[in-house]
Amino acid sequence: PVFDSMVEAHDGHCGGGLSVFHRTIELQNRCLPQPLHAEPPSLPTLVQVDLAKQVGRILREHPRDFEDSGAVERAILEYQKFLTLQRERQDLTERGALAPSAVVDIIWHAHILNTRAYVADCERELGRFVHHEPSLEPDADEQRAMAQRYARTLQSYRRAFGEPPAEVWPLAKGGDGFVPTCCCM
Repeated sequence: PVFDSMVEAHDGHCGGGLSVFHRTIELQNRCLPQPLHAEPPSLPTLVQVDLAKQVGRILREHPRDFEDSGAVERAILEYQKFLTLQRERQDLTERGALAPSAVVDIIWHAHILNTRAYVADCERELGRFVHHEPSLEPDADEQRAMAQRYARTLQSYRRAFGEPPAEVWPLAKGGDGFVPTCCCM
C-alpha cells in the first residue's frame, strides 16, 4: 500500500503514465536474454485408430519383431504418429510421399486387414483413403526413391514429435539411411 501510493504520487506528479519503476521493469524485461531455443511447436493431435484387438495376433505372427505386447503397443503409437504425418503433409504427389519403418509397416498391414475399419479410419482421421503401395522387388531407382521417402518421413517426424525412437525408426550410421520396408504412401 505505501509503495502503491508512492507510485501513484510519482505518476501523478510526473504527468501520469508509467512510473520510473514500471518503465525500468519493462525495459529490463525487453533486455533480458531470450531463450536460445524457441518453444517447441505444439504437438499435432494424433490420429486415433483402435488396434487393441490386433495386439495378440501381431505378437504371434511377428515374434522376432516384438518381444512383448508392450512393444506392439509402442509400435501402434508410432503408427498413429505416421498416420498423423500423413494427415499433415501438404504435398500428396510422389515428391511428398512418406515411407514407414519395417515395424510401423507391420502395424499398417494389420490395420489394412480389417478393410472396413481401415477405410472408416482413413476417412474419419485423414479425410481421404490412404493407399498401400507395396514394392516387393525394388530395382535400384525404386530403392533410392524409397530411401528418400524414409528420410522425408524421419525429417517430418522430428519436426512434429522430436527424435524418433530408434527401436521403431532405425537410423543408418551417419544419418537417415534407408531401412528396407516394402511400402509407401
